[in-house]
Amino acid sequence: MAKTNATLSLTGRCGRDPEVKTFGNTTIAEFSVAHEQWSKQNGTETVWYRVKCFNKTAELVGQYVQKGSPVSVVGRLEFRTYQKKDGSQGHALEVAANEVVWFRAPESSDRPSGGNGAQQGGGYSYGGGGGNQTTYTDADELPF
Repeated sequence: MAKTNATLSLTGRCGRDPEVKTFGNTTIAEFSVAHEQWSKQNGTETVWYRVKCFNKTAELVGQYVQKGSPVSVVGRLEFRTYQKKDGSQGHALEVAANEVVWFRAPESSDRPSGGNGAQQGGGYSYGGGGGNQTTYTDADELPF
């Protein structure tokens, strides 16, 4: 069977504070994103996505993203199986993020906004690799 890559791009709000763990030299951040979508049958409904990111992206997400933060995630869908507490096999569909973009944190935040001191109160993006990155300081500037 051929292996396929499904890329997903979604924008929504972080549903919980990211949980950051380090295993040896690998850092992993896991969080959820609530995305609203519209359908003819149900109108607007909220779909929840589990997201994980790694290493430098995970460290920055753990530092600057919190519950309620608007985020945009680009990554690939991953299907995994795991063993439940009762011994049966469970299945999960997750987004392995290649890029995470976050915007202004809620006003009550104790955490600094933005990705560095030069972007106070603004947005930040980090994709983990070099190359050109576009940083948006306001959700109104997004190209979608």
